[in-house]
Amino acid sequence: MSLNYYGILIFMLLLIPRLILVFFPPIRRVHHMAHKQLKVLETIGEVGCSFFGLITIFDIGYKPINFPVEVVWIVLATILFIIHYAFYFRYAIKGRKEEYLYDKVLVYSPIHLSKVLIYLISGILLFNPFIIVFSIMYGIPTLIINYKRNFE
Repeated sequence: MSLNYYGILIFMLLLIPRLILVFFPPIRRVHHMAHKQLKVLETIGEVGCSFFGLITIFDIGYKPINFPVEVVWIVLATILFIIHYAFYFRYAIKGRKEEYLYDKVLVYSPIHLSKVLIYLISGILLFNPFIIVFSIMYGIPTLIINYKRNFE
């Protein structure tokens, strides 16, 4: 069992905005009633992505990243992180209104979609079946919850 440096980088970059939300929460927080089962599945998926992204277990199913795949991953991850952080900056600059975290801009909840895609692409390019499964387990309920949030 060993640490995965790519996983540490992804985990830290996705954790920073969440920590900022702890200290600077939305001014008018609207409590949405989401299905408990979806929230539980979403949480299990996110924790699984983080865990298997940070730790390489048994070295089964993992292949070393070669140069072209690494470049593709870096480019895609950079684009998705720019999108992810852009929505957090928009939230901070426009008065910390909750709707700026979840509203539709081309797609529903791009801040969450970018996070799901970061996990999924990382799992695919790292040949990590655990991250792929947990990213799907995280992504489907996340997108359903945020889609419903836009129509309530």
